[in-house]
Amino acid sequence: MADLLSSGGAWLAGVLETHASQSITYRRGTDSVSIDATKGKTQWEAVSVHGILVEETESCDWLFAPSRLILGSQAVEPIRGDRIVETLSTGVVNTYEVMGFGPNERHFRYSDGRRTLLRVHTKLVSEA
Repeated sequence: MADLLSSGGAWLAGVLETHASQSITYRRGTDSVSIDATKGKTQWEAVSVHGILVEETESCDWLFAPSRLILGSQAVEPIRGDRIVETLSTGVVNTYEVMGFGPNERHFRYSDGRRTLLRVHTKLVSEA
């Protein structure tokens, strides 16, 4: 029997890449790669031990196939401090830093159990 969730996830990843993505540059040190990624966001909340909302934050997320992240001729996972550069149609260049947003939160996650898409959490650090 065919695995419908796997084939559906692969189909959705392809649709996102083809119809809802933009070209970004993923950088780590001197290595970089151009990737078609879909821009998203995640809301983060920090709650005190007493259950009081202390802070709300929003990350800019980038979704793309893990197989696209090739640096130094090998597939890698995102690490904190990596940079994503987005050039807008207006010519503005935005630079984002890969980071986690909570004390126990990772800086990326897979968007599905079959690891079809990466969701990389970032914060805008430069606009030129």
